[in-house]
Amino acid sequence: MNETGRHMKLLVVGIDGGSWDVLEPMLERGMLPNIAKLMQNGSYGTLKSVHPPMTMPSWQCYSTGRNPGQVGIFGWTQYDREEGKIKLNTSGALFEPTLWYELSVAHKNVAIINIPTTYPPPRVNGVFVAGMPPNEASPYFNPPGERLTAKRCGYKVMVGDVRNPTLTDLKRTVGSKFKYAKLKTKNADFLHLTVYASDYVQHFHYGEKLLEDFWVHLDKEIGELISFLGKGWNAIIMSDHGFTKLKGTFYPNEWLASRGWLFGSVPGGALAQLGLTRGRVRALMEAIGLKRLADAFKGSGKRLLGTETGAIGGEDLNNAIDWNNTLAIADSNYCIYCLERGIAGEIKRELEQLPYIGNVMYGREIYRGKYLKDAPDLVFTTKHGYNSVSTLGIGKIHGMHEWKGCHTMDGVLILHGPAFKKHARGVASILDLYPTILSLFKVKPSRKLDGNVLKKFLREEYLCRKKK
Repeated sequence: MNETGRHMKLLVVGIDGGSWDVLEPMLERGMLPNIAKLMQNGSYGTLKSVHPPMTMPSWQCYSTGRNPGQVGIFGWTQYDREEGKIKLNTSGALFEPTLWYELSVAHKNVAIINIPTTYPPPRVNGVFVAGMPPNEASPYFNPPGERLTAKRCGYKVMVGDVRNPTLTDLKRTVGSKFKYAKLKTKNADFLHLTVYASDYVQHFHYGEKLLEDFWVHLDKEIGELISFLGKGWNAIIMSDHGFTKLKGTFYPNEWLASRGWLFGSVPGGALAQLGLTRGRVRALMEAIGLKRLADAFKGSGKRLLGTETGAIGGEDLNNAIDWNNTLAIADSNYCIYCLERGIAGEIKRELEQLPYIGNVMYGREIYRGKYLKDAPDLVFTTKHGYNSVSTLGIGKIHGMHEWKGCHTMDGVLILHGPAFKKHARGVASILDLYPTILSLFKVKPSRKLDGNVLKKFLREEYLCRKKK
């Protein structure tokens, strides 16, 4: 084996929603010295997400090096054409070989920490800590004994209050993962750590001091981890999608209903006006000691009562949609599924006329692979600063949302270390990271990938050349 592959050590820090829109103003003010140093001594650029630019399917595409049409996951939820309903996606729906599987087979020791939607944790040659487990008590470590090690680090899955976290809680939650990561550097050849807190802080506190304080702390954690690793390690800082300030929100299911393509009603509307919502009733049950009944009510309550905002989405839409008369439905915010043939073109033309809509594309044009039959008929983008939320019951087609920040296609990419060129610039796809990482380790992928090795960022001796 080539010596560059034998002794490769690589750190990937994935920042969910990391964005130049947030970083550049702070870099200009000297608030992120460690990230600035990585950029000055390395290379950087824009990392394009996949459609739709959401946590799921983006991390699945990073993990497999393949587009959603090959992975079979197009969002947090998606319409199942065979069953005729919306279903929740989980890591169990991922059947493609993953990056950590390929490296494990090649006898590389891996430590994978907190990649969203990877519960339950798979077995690897090393350790795997799943991201977004059901709760702190869930078995999200593999091997299970790692829980004791992580406990000594104060490992914390999520902050206590996602909408209004304190800076102290954010520091504790993020810091516990970096502390645990340092313990894994001794044996790991490949170490991946994802920071997920960045996503919800930017959603709810974009433009606020809390967000800046969070990034200042994250910059400190990144700098300390890289200093701890020492010479010889390479580092990639990347994100699954970007973020920007929210200007307005489009509600596609409300729009489809207004055009006569969707029919339905949100359950519990009249009761919600009286203050009887599923959240309040469940809280009351818990307060009087009926926790078991409250847990059971989480499922049955969806059919009886509405939410505090009056809007529902995802799997909850199954109880609200009149499936006998509905012709099209929006799901995963940017996807439209047509339940009747021949109407996609008309919906596309009308959607393109809306002032806050960017591009409207046929699913068959942007996806490819064995799951193309499951892909949405239409996928659209919104103009910069505009969001799309596929809930029903909000009572308007366009307006503001409780969020203050929204996703974009443009994430961040920073590459630093002996394997990477200095001062290279460019645009890459999140699909390019899988083949690039395998190339660094001199590992041949087990099947054809959708991305390409980022040759413009790699030094010549680290390119995995094909044998003649």
